[in-house]
Amino acid sequence: AACPYVDVLEGDRWVRQGEILRYQVGPTQDRWQRLGISTEASHTVHIRLSEEKDEVTHLDSVHLLVDEHPVLPVSCQQADSLPDYCEPDSVYEIMERGDIIELAFEVPPSSETFTLEAKGYYTH
Repeated sequence: AACPYVDVLEGDRWVRQGEILRYQVGPTQDRWQRLGISTEASHTVHIRLSEEKDEVTHLDSVHLLVDEHPVLPVSCQQADSLPDYCEPDSVYEIMERGDIIELAFEVPPSSETFTLEAKGYYTH
């Protein structure tokens, strides 16, 4: 039904949270989707996106809503060449089976709610 899978790093192991871009098959389904994240992280939230199916994910943009405020991945806050998933501009990060993207988000220690928000679609 969807991909990629979403895992969060808890201590030294990855914990599956679900899938993002569910049922967004084809370019006409390119839109935002949210997935609630459960984590005990206090300063940095580490999230892994993994394409595990015979699909191709077209990831346009991804960020973490922290108490409903968007936080970009650390990789999107550097001045050098930015990954294609840093802004919703229809320039896609392509993920094929076996591809993994690891994201780190710096969050305030008093944060209470975390929601991954991604824009894109996938094809078979």
